Amino acid sequence: MHRFILLSLFSFLYFPFPLRGWLIVLLTLPAAGLRGQENDRRWALRWSADPLDKPVLTQRSPGASTGNGSSAFALTGEYYLRDNLSVQTGYFRTDVSYGNAVRRMEGAHAGARRYFLHPGFVIRPYLSAAVELNWGEHTQHRTFGGSEGGGRQSYTGGQHTVNPRVSFVPGAGLEFYLLSSVAFTVEYGFHAGLASHTEVNVAYDGRPPLVMRDRGMYHSLSIGVKLDFPFSFTSDDGMSLLNLLMGLLFDYPYETY
Repeated sequence: MHRFILLSLFSFLYFPFPLRGWLIVLLTLPAAGLRGQENDRRWALRWSADPLDKPVLTQRSPGASTGNGSSAFALTGEYYLRDNLSVQTGYFRTDVSYGNAVRRMEGAHAGARRYFLHPGFVIRPYLSAAVELNWGEHTQHRTFGGSEGGGRQSYTGGQHTVNPRVSFVPGAGLEFYLLSSVAFTVEYGFHAGLASHTEVNVAYDGRPPLVMRDRGMYHSLSIGVKLDFPFSFTSDDGMSLLNLLMGLLFDYPYETY
């Protein structure tokens, strides 16, 4: 089971490199599920980034696109409680894309997690709830313009945003423990901002304007790395890293295309 999880994870991380060499490497890894008991783990640090942040639009004209320019990162400290509960707090910064416009927020967030498996498992699902306090720009008024199609079609537009001061973020995620104190994390969150909205208008020559509107809500998908403290490095961890290095050095060069 542990080998299957590690296999799936590393295949994803190293895509689009040839996968057969990585299969050979990962199948040689020993089971890395031996971890400390719950009272050995006190706190953790997590760094995460978002490959996906999409606004929940209440109105979108045909042909309007939010693009792929969203980005976010967060640094979070987590303190473990009893009964698979934890509390966390940290810093976040988020840019939500609307194609030609971006909504920017940054500030502090705090919340709690409820885990569903014993800390000794290599994979741990959880539910989370958090509050974000935005101390960044509260209102954004911007104009923009440009051309498309090699300069044959010009456009102008404007953005009006009222960012929330407070947002509620329910979410769910998974932690995959690669080593005893090192986990790869994946988390989905739904961000609901209070008293917030955005409107973006884009006008092309000879065409009706494209309009996008929302009420401060967006979906996020984050991936990250988490370190547990007190930090430990077991003999199983050492063997896992050794087998990985040996596989890279001796198996991967013989990959055929």
